Amino acid sequence: MYDLIRKALGLITITTALVMTILPVLMITTENEQRCFRTKNNPWILKETVTEHNGAVKINEATETELELLYGIGPVYARRIIEERQKNGPFYYPEDLEAVNGIGSHTVLKFRNMIDMSVKEGGN
Repeated sequence: MYDLIRKALGLITITTALVMTILPVLMITTENEQRCFRTKNNPWILKETVTEHNGAVKINEATETELELLYGIGPVYARRIIEERQKNGPFYYPEDLEAVNGIGSHTVLKFRNMIDMSVKEGGN
């Protein structure tokens, strides 16, 4: 009888631990679905549109020359940004730029305050 109670309590403890571990992960996933960034592996699904207006370079309208003003962006990356913008539409978050081949989070972090993420009415 004692072994049966011990096993039941052990099972309850394990089940509770699993639920307490999985529940926060599910909640985080739900929050992330509200703000889904474009990435190299995921072309993007956007459920909420938030734009940032804190810089001089309008990332969704900038020419190649204007994009080269950003830290770490030369002619090759500027062309890639324009190609990504033409292929998949405007960028809504600075993190969307990480979908451009060769641009990582550290680069975006360095020029994040120099860009304006606003989008013209009707897209780009």
